[in-house]
Amino acid sequence: METCAICLEQLREGDNAYLTDCYHIFHSACLADWWSHSATCPLCKAEAMTGRQGQALRERKQREWAEERAAGMRQKRVGDMTNKEIKQRLSDLKVSFKGVLERSELVDLLLCHDPSMGVRVA
Repeated sequence: METCAICLEQLREGDNAYLTDCYHIFHSACLADWWSHSATCPLCKAEAMTGRQGQALRERKQREWAEERAAGMRQKRVGDMTNKEIKQRLSDLKVSFKGVLERSELVDLLLCHDPSMGVRVA
């Protein structure tokens, strides 16, 4: 689990996080506040990259981070997951769960879109 170096709290699944061009990750709100008075990374003081190159790097690293998080979640059986974890996995899979209220429906939806969640992955 990563820690936001600004507020010193762990980044949890479902938190809004931002990956800088220098590959440091922070809560989006913490970084927005930091960048209101500084245009550098809070950890390494690198200048914030702008333009298409910076955006492409951020998107690639955010995808990699999402994939790593998803791979770690596959280690759990869906029955061992909290509702928040199930919703995060559905979001990672880009599956809408709007209007789904019951846990059993969330589980069914997840197993329908990711059958590997029903068994442990070695």
